[in-house]
Amino acid sequence: MVNLAQSLVSYTGLDIWKIIECAESNEWGLIESKLGRTSSSLSTLLEGSRPALERLRTWADEKNLPPLSKFDSQAYQMTGFPRDLAEILTLRQLHLPDAGLKSLPVELHFLRALESICIDGNKIKVLPSEIFGLYSLRRIDAEGNEIESIPDAISQARHLQSIDLDGNNLKSISPEISRCQSLKRVYFRKQQHGVSLDHRDTPLSDNTMQALVELEARGVDVRY
Repeated sequence: MVNLAQSLVSYTGLDIWKIIECAESNEWGLIESKLGRTSSSLSTLLEGSRPALERLRTWADEKNLPPLSKFDSQAYQMTGFPRDLAEILTLRQLHLPDAGLKSLPVELHFLRALESICIDGNKIKVLPSEIFGLYSLRRIDAEGNEIESIPDAISQARHLQSIDLDGNNLKSISPEISRCQSLKRVYFRKQQHGVSLDHRDTPLSDNTMQALVELEARGVDVRY
């Protein structure tokens, strides 16, 4: 039911409470109308995004990524990467741990339904700024990479709830992270440079430390 609700939010653009209201009153007309328009929009998006989607398919082939398949996890129900362009366009979960990746393609920002990204255990140094503009993005799991910074673009992640960058090499976190109003969990523990981010010798700026304090004051689970 949770997955269905999330899909309806992604595909209709309606607030979750509006969808619940329609369901409780058994008035599905608005949802059906939105879905009908979405179906037409998806066809248009597919054509407009085809070059980028083809580049993503080529990237998946070059990196020898496994095909999309079911995965038994509370957070991720699918793993791998599809090759069908329509499936790529509507991908909701990018689950590619321990895949030997050194970077992520910027074309991921074309995947408007993408809600969660798991790239644990790779060798990624940079999170493309473009992914923070994904409207549906709720979760980023990137533990055990080589990421050195979080860019100002994180302020665009309006619905981001969780970001896990434990075991990376963080030296810079944009103070703009405090503008992520949906955040509930932020993990930055055990960085590879060996300095605790809340230590007096932290590489983080005073403005960043203040932003993290503001997050904690809002009840966000911040661990560093």
